[in-house]
Amino acid sequence: MKFRAAPTPGSMGGTGFAVDVCDVRVDLGGSPILDLPGLQLQPGGALVVTGRNGAGKTTLLRVVSGTAKPSTGAVSVFGIVPDERSTDFRKLVATQLSVPPLASDLTLIEHLMLVGVSWGLNAAAATTRGEEMLRRFGVEYIARHYPQEISSGERQVFSLAMALCRPSKLLILDEPERHLDTGRITTLTEVLKQYMHDGGAILVASHSAQLVTELGCPVLELQRPDATQLATQ
Repeated sequence: MKFRAAPTPGSMGGTGFAVDVCDVRVDLGGSPILDLPGLQLQPGGALVVTGRNGAGKTTLLRVVSGTAKPSTGAVSVFGIVPDERSTDFRKLVATQLSVPPLASDLTLIEHLMLVGVSWGLNAAAATTRGEEMLRRFGVEYIARHYPQEISSGERQVFSLAMALCRPSKLLILDEPERHLDTGRITTLTEVLKQYMHDGGAILVASHSAQLVTELGCPVLELQRPDATQLATQ
C-alpha cells in the first residue's frame, strides 16, 4: 500500500522538521504535567514516546496535534503552529488519540469512504483504500458491519484504519497496540514502516515493547514532570 501525502500548504515554514518542540511546559492546576526541553522529528522518521501513566505522553500528543496549548514554549509542525481549527494544519496531520465517535446507521466501510472523500479522494478510491486497510489487519469481514456489531479489538483496528486511510504527512497515535494481539501489532508496524517509506512522519505513544522493537526507531522516555531522556533503540 502506498500512502498518499497531503498537499503542502503555502503557509508552511522552512524549518525542515515534521515536528519541532522547544521548551514546552503544560501546567494543570498550577502543577506541570509535561515539561519537555526539546524534540525534533524529521519527515520520513518516527519517534516512540514511552513512560509510566501520568508522565505526559498523551499531553504531548495533544499539544502536537493542536488539541491542547502549551503553557510555555513553542511547537511547530512542518513549520506551522498546531491548530486543530486550521484546515491547512488538519490536512497535514492524521491522529488516533482515542476511538472516534461513530454513526450507528453507517457501515464501517461507509465511514472509511467518507473519511477518504473528506480529504480529497474520490469515493471509489476511498472505498478501495479502506477495504485494503481492513484486509491488511485481517478484518475485511467487518467492512459491511455497523459499529455496534464489532468487538473491542476490531474497533481498535478500525480506529487505526480511519487515521491511515486518509492523506497526511504526520501520523499521531496514542497506544495503538491496545486490544491488538502480537500478530496485529506486527502488521501495524509493517503499515507504519510503509508510511515512513512514503515520506510520512510518525509520533506514537506506546507501552508495547514489541512495537518499539519492531519499529526500530528512537524512543523518548518521559518521566513526570522534568526528568526526560532520549534513548535510541
